Amino acid sequence: MESNPDEGSKLRFTDGMEISTGGKLRTVKKADGWYVVGRGMLLAVESEEDGKALIDKLGGER
Repeated sequence: MESNPDEGSKLRFTDGMEISTGGKLRTVKKADGWYVVGRGMLLAVESEEDGKALIDKLGGER
C-alpha cells in the first residue's frame, strides 16, 4: 500500500506543538519559527519570505 502525501500525518513534538503535514504546501508560523508544511513534509525555514521562495522552487501553490 502506497502512502498519499496529500493526507500527511500529524506530528507531535515533546513541547506540545502539533503540525499536520497533509495538503498543499504552505507557510506556518510556530513559537519556534517558520516552516513550510504540506505534501507530507515539514521543512524549517528562516522566514515567511524564504518559505514562499521554497514553495515556488518545489512547484507548489501558495
